Amino acid sequence: MVTAVRQLGADGGLSSYHLRIQPTLALLAYRRTCRIFQQESVPDIVAQIVQEHRASNPPIAASFRLDQQLRQRRPPEVAYCHAYSEDM
Repeated sequence: MVTAVRQLGADGGLSSYHLRIQPTLALLAYRRTCRIFQQESVPDIVAQIVQEHRASNPPIAASFRLDQQLRQRRPPEVAYCHAYSEDM
């Protein structure tokens, strides 16, 4: 996904540009939020955050799926997780 474009110069009707190409997940860096998760496993926390982004951001939804097999293994729950200024 192109996340930035900068014109480098122009000469006789031709232009040169610098494009920054990043994976679609780089869009997650533009959202900051704080929240607390209690009694949830790490895969469940990640799944919740990713699902929120997939619901509101079509490029992210189209570019990947979360492997649900990770959640089926039932890792231990984390008693308390504070996601401070998360960028995902």
